[in-house]
Amino acid sequence: MTKTGFLTFRAALWLQHIYGAYHGRFTEQRHPVNNAWSSSENGLAWLLDMNWEEFDTFNQAALPEYLDLLAEDLQNIKQDDTLLIDGGICNPAIIAQVMPTDQIVCLSMPQRPSSEIWGESNDRKSMKEAIYQLPDPEEAWPKFLEFDGRITGTILKECQENNISVCTRGATEKVGVFAQRVAEILGI
Repeated sequence: MTKTGFLTFRAALWLQHIYGAYHGRFTEQRHPVNNAWSSSENGLAWLLDMNWEEFDTFNQAALPEYLDLLAEDLQNIKQDDTLLIDGGICNPAIIAQVMPTDQIVCLSMPQRPSSEIWGESNDRKSMKEAIYQLPDPEEAWPKFLEFDGRITGTILKECQENNISVCTRGATEKVGVFAQRVAEILGI
């Protein structure tokens, strides 16, 4: 794959696929993990009923199933397009098994506590509101924040172990400057 042009799956679109459009496409035969999740009475409660080890195992099994559907979607793009997927990848080591790591960059922000990140915008505050609709929200919210922090740790650890570049945006760095640094890493 050459690195010319851009096809962008923004966070809302990719996550909309994972948490929306893909639900109707999960099958028991090809996507057993995601089929179990999407057919549960309350998917968010189902996930938060897990302990960390179960949740991490779920993510490792779910990602290849998402990628199966993404591969179908990508059949409609040009071979030489660059793909940006923002969000939804909790295990970059799995991606490193199917594409060269010099074509992958993990975008990062300076590390902050999950509680701060999830409270900074109205879009993110809606997650807390959704969790507070669940049974035992006082237990579910801290568990969600713990899982979120562990996901970040897993992503950064797997990037390091698989020689995947991590580009951290400075707290005051302008988007254009950050994008240029990412482009340089990718050689575009």
